Amino acid sequence: MENNNEKNKRYWKSVEEFSDQEVFNAEAEKEFLNSPLSEKDTGDGVARRDFLKLMGASLALASASCVRRPVQNIVPYANRPEGMIEGKANYYASSMFDNGHAYATIVKTREGRPIKIEGNPAFPINQGGLSARAQAHVLSLYDPDRLQQPHARLAADKDFHKRVWDIGNWEKIDEEVSKLVNEGKVGLLTATMPSPSTKAVMDDFTSTFKAKQYIYDAINHDDVLLGQKASYGQSIFPRYRLENAKYIVSIGADFLGTYGNPVEYAKGFSKNRKPDHEMSKLIVFESLMSLTGANSDYRVPVKTSNYLKVLLGLANEIVIKQGKSRYAGDSSVKEVLKKYSNAANEAGIDTALFSKIAEEMWANRGQSLVMTGGISSKTENAVDLQIAANFLNSILENDGITVDSKFHNMSYAGSDSSLSDLVNDINSGKINVVVISGVNPIYVAPPSLKLAEAFKKVKVIYSAQYMDETAEIADYILAECHPLEAWGDFEFQDGLFSIQQPTIRPLHATRPFQFNLMTWAYTLEKGPSRLKDTETWYDYVKMYWKDRIVKGSTGGKSFDDYWTELLKVGFVDQNAGARKQKSSSRSFQLASLRSIKDTDSTSGYELNLYPKIAIGDGTYNNISFLQELPDPVTKVTWDNYLTVSYKTAKSEGLKDGDVVELSVGDEKIEVPVFVQVGQDLNTLGLA
Repeated sequence: MENNNEKNKRYWKSVEEFSDQEVFNAEAEKEFLNSPLSEKDTGDGVARRDFLKLMGASLALASASCVRRPVQNIVPYANRPEGMIEGKANYYASSMFDNGHAYATIVKTREGRPIKIEGNPAFPINQGGLSARAQAHVLSLYDPDRLQQPHARLAADKDFHKRVWDIGNWEKIDEEVSKLVNEGKVGLLTATMPSPSTKAVMDDFTSTFKAKQYIYDAINHDDVLLGQKASYGQSIFPRYRLENAKYIVSIGADFLGTYGNPVEYAKGFSKNRKPDHEMSKLIVFESLMSLTGANSDYRVPVKTSNYLKVLLGLANEIVIKQGKSRYAGDSSVKEVLKKYSNAANEAGIDTALFSKIAEEMWANRGQSLVMTGGISSKTENAVDLQIAANFLNSILENDGITVDSKFHNMSYAGSDSSLSDLVNDINSGKINVVVISGVNPIYVAPPSLKLAEAFKKVKVIYSAQYMDETAEIADYILAECHPLEAWGDFEFQDGLFSIQQPTIRPLHATRPFQFNLMTWAYTLEKGPSRLKDTETWYDYVKMYWKDRIVKGSTGGKSFDDYWTELLKVGFVDQNAGARKQKSSSRSFQLASLRSIKDTDSTSGYELNLYPKIAIGDGTYNNISFLQELPDPVTKVTWDNYLTVSYKTAKSEGLKDGDVVELSVGDEKIEVPVFVQVGQDLNTLGLA
């Protein structure tokens, strides 16, 4: 018997094709002046395909034996570097860090130049995988827009219009900056740097000059840190072990696209998605269509303002309606959850489906996972969302199994409050010199913070690779090495250390940020002995590993032999066995659940901000490869746009490419429309 549902299915590739098949077909016919499939252009003409065949054959015959291959002479090395053979690639084990994403890498070089980056398959985090940005990382090394020399502002103005620079004088800049930092009241603003050696040199610098450190990331997860602190007393970003999860519920967390470390999560998630084995199940509640939602088994569009209702509504289903978990008899828990007995209806979700999901969550306790977070979830109740998700993971007995606090992620130390603290300290006169590295604060800071105005009151010393927005207003721009030109190290999880080694000499007159801190202390003859006893940043890193990480545990080898072996492998895991085991569960603090504030759904449209997968926080905006990479969901390249649902576009009379004015408060922008099927009806998305 024929399946009528299969017979009536209609497949389509675009909204236009879905909306009006006849009009779409007519427009498609106009794409070419003559259809490539037509046999003849006219009644008596030559078939187009035959014409192209004849032309190709005639050109080949005419040129086949008439042109000699030009002679090319090569000049060999006068003194060939050791280990280098012309035409044969060399490979270096290294690592890199990109806005919370951790990778151990294998860098391929030819004739001394890095040309390709691949993941290190032995590393337990990325397991050989890399993101698009990590693949494009090598292109930024050869970017002609990179700063090639240091700059010092000659004009004493702060109106940001006169930009007269003294270029290329490292010695003079070191002398002037050393005097500034020696006067005190120094603020050190950096992105998260999960490098033990870098943390050590920054600690040496801040203790020597009584400086205060501020950590800010353009895309940060301080809501996760605060939620974990409230729920368990630990300010950490847990390691989500998706390889142990058979039932995953995501509420706005695009863990396969932009949330946390997607490459690590994709590796874990894929292990339970084999068609010939028992597969895990993924349920996604989200407002925008995401890569995670596209890979889900069941996806429910829901407004961001209803995320908390979804989380606590599921808790209500399990604890009160089903009477499950150890909290079923706790009156204080019931008092909080009873307000969410009608959460599904209020969020516009089918109640039978909602109850079934809750039942399946309980049936998979100990092997399930609840996740929420990301930029789109960072609303006024972002911390409450984290607390609610933590509570669900605790009642489902997931903590310690799919949520690991012991070997937590060390890549997210930045917070929004840290940048606010810096502005307040500048305005109150506590800071008069700001040293910046790893973040472009003028570009990423919200206008309401008035950071540019605050920077007019202080001396700004900026270590950067580009003449970007912060560089334009800095007093000193310290041209920074590319990571492929510099030494470094990382500790992405407790006891998991990786090395970053240079694969090429610096192409320009650039220096590592860490070496700048060392130089100023050395110039003033201040600081601990390890700053004075090491001449280069490489010496400092090697000494730190010897004294603080290895501590004599070299397996009977000399440290130099151990170091040589480390450079071949790229990393060392001091907790390899324990990292694979389950950790102990933590006790959930019910006071955090009682602190959750009720929120009402908003009326009208909600604006949902999100990062593009390829672009991220904008650090690699200058790489056209990433700009030209189609978004995996919308398939759009280069431009920014406002996503609206199909039904919303139809009701508002909008179509792809229409330019609309988007206003939020006093802020207004004009942006083109992109119609996105599957998006929540009352949500607008902007990258």
